[in-house]
Amino acid sequence: MLRRRIMKSAANLMGDRYEVDDLTPSMFERHENNCGVKLYEDAKGYNHCWNDVSDDMEAARQFIYITGWSVDTSTKLRRKPPKPTGTPATSTPTSSTSTSTSTSASTTTASSATAETEDLTNSFAQLLRTSSIGASLRTSSVGVDTGGETIGELLKRKAGQGVRVLIHVWDEKTSGKLGLIQGIAKTHDEETRMYFERTPVAVCLSYRHDAAKASGATFLFSHHQKTIIMDAPPKGPGQRPRIIAYVGGLDLTTGRYDTPHHHLFSTIDTRHQNDFYHTWGLHRTVGPRQPWHDIHMRVHGPIAWDVLQNFEQRWKKQSNRPDCLLRLDRASYDLTADPAAGTWTCTLLRSIDKFSAEGVEDVESGIQLAYVDVIRSAREFLYIENQYFLGSAHNWVLPNAVPCCNHIPWEITKRIISSIETRRPFRVFVVIPLFPEGNPETAALQEILHWEYKTMHMMYHNIAKALHEAKKQKQKHGGPDIPWHPRDYLNFFCLGNREKMPADRIPPGTTLPDMHLRLVQSQRFMIYVHSKMMIADDNAIIIGSANINERSMNGARDTEIAVLASPSNAASAQDIQKLRLALWKEHTGVVQPEFERPNNPQAIATLREIGKQNWKVYSAPTFAPMTSHLMNYPMEIDEDGDISYPLKHFPDTTALICGASSTTMPDMLTT
Repeated sequence: MLRRRIMKSAANLMGDRYEVDDLTPSMFERHENNCGVKLYEDAKGYNHCWNDVSDDMEAARQFIYITGWSVDTSTKLRRKPPKPTGTPATSTPTSSTSTSTSTSASTTTASSATAETEDLTNSFAQLLRTSSIGASLRTSSVGVDTGGETIGELLKRKAGQGVRVLIHVWDEKTSGKLGLIQGIAKTHDEETRMYFERTPVAVCLSYRHDAAKASGATFLFSHHQKTIIMDAPPKGPGQRPRIIAYVGGLDLTTGRYDTPHHHLFSTIDTRHQNDFYHTWGLHRTVGPRQPWHDIHMRVHGPIAWDVLQNFEQRWKKQSNRPDCLLRLDRASYDLTADPAAGTWTCTLLRSIDKFSAEGVEDVESGIQLAYVDVIRSAREFLYIENQYFLGSAHNWVLPNAVPCCNHIPWEITKRIISSIETRRPFRVFVVIPLFPEGNPETAALQEILHWEYKTMHMMYHNIAKALHEAKKQKQKHGGPDIPWHPRDYLNFFCLGNREKMPADRIPPGTTLPDMHLRLVQSQRFMIYVHSKMMIADDNAIIIGSANINERSMNGARDTEIAVLASPSNAASAQDIQKLRLALWKEHTGVVQPEFERPNNPQAIATLREIGKQNWKVYSAPTFAPMTSHLMNYPMEIDEDGDISYPLKHFPDTTALICGASSTTMPDMLTT
């Protein structure tokens, strides 16, 4: 349970060290009962997230409110199946920047954009891009993208029907400057604003401000929340309308649409025909595309009202058109869940400060606090998927004077050590990307990798120390035997794919740069893990926009949102396990009985063996297709917790797997 802490100032959180008791929970720390929850894997995987988003937007009659790090109006939520042979294809829409012609005065932009454009290094540019299951696992078949509305077209149509459509997007500092409409981060914020000009859709672009511009928040940090809130039809005649909300890692933008297959080449001309995405600047007709893995959730009931309040607080604080908000009365909505469909207890969590939302006294670090509380309460295992994994710098092997204090890695370590001392097995499984998004050879990404190495080394080193001490105690006093290797308790994995490239993929006369040529020859690329999720014991789950790094967990850096949810009746009791098993089926390609109890040694052995074999296939110099995606993270751990790297560089690059610290990158940026 979240505990009320004494309010601390943002200054406490900007130093190298703070304590858990220095953190302040969200003003929404109350536990909301009688909530409804639906869990999603990928945009088009388990439970079909974007299909539901499309259906719910279509059903909205009063309002659709969206927050995002990025919104691309040309993105399609639905990708249509192939048409019969001989059927002419529907022409694809023009780009989002050239289709807006209607008129209205409701578009808004942040009123406080005054800072001048600074020079940005290539490394900084790369970093900005980061800011029983068988029947349950429903995957999509490949089909031609022959039409269907874009998000922009859908939202304009709904606004034309009288639905209030508000979009609140991070204003990326360089967008519209340096001759770049998209900006360095390519978040489409200026394109989104321009697309909806002179339409009934209101757009607010807002910088991430702080009290003293000297800290550089406008450049260094972002608004990273990803939410959609809308009204929904009543459950039956004569009843009140409902409110539903989506929260998680999926932005409504380029490259996020994917299935559990995570194809590299075979969908470029079909489902990803107008949605090719790769941050290395690859030739879009050649590939490979960068596969995208994510986790999302849909909520209704009182928790959805809390998500709505978050939107209203941010819009009132950062938009110069607060009058665009509808005056909504809580009593006018049915905020209950259907017990037959499953009920949940939920808590809204945020990382946010008083410069980003109305009503915040100073700084909220509710997401980090919830992670700490759930870790401390977990009894058997944690399963984590996250875009980053770094923190607890105060416990790193020296040097450790790095502003990356979030306590999550250390709390996990302490929980494992406690299990060793009590001889009660506790396992932790962490899935992260092979490397951060972008070119891993750049200074920014190398430094992030270095911080991740320092974090993992700290964890394994302290677990090894606890195991050595436990072995001494056993020799002196006897007692039950336990596994004696750090990897029996903590394992890191990543995801990747190799797929045969069609022989005619490269147009005649095309010359590819060396980096692109290496990827074409190897026919491989990582699956980018963008999830922000933690499962504890299959009975509690956190899903949101927050990464496990200081930017997301601090509260005074990136603006984040998440939901902590636990099933509260029999109908929902197995839902978290169903999601986890769907994810493990996606990653491993198999459904094993031992997966139902992740803290048993056989589950660890199976996952590690699959990960070992997949890494061999992925890293081999000769091509072979991969039948599943889970790979052991490419490092070795000895009994003392020391990390070594049999392969020095990531495949197809000269980037060090262990990373390297930088003397030029600001630590506050890379942590």
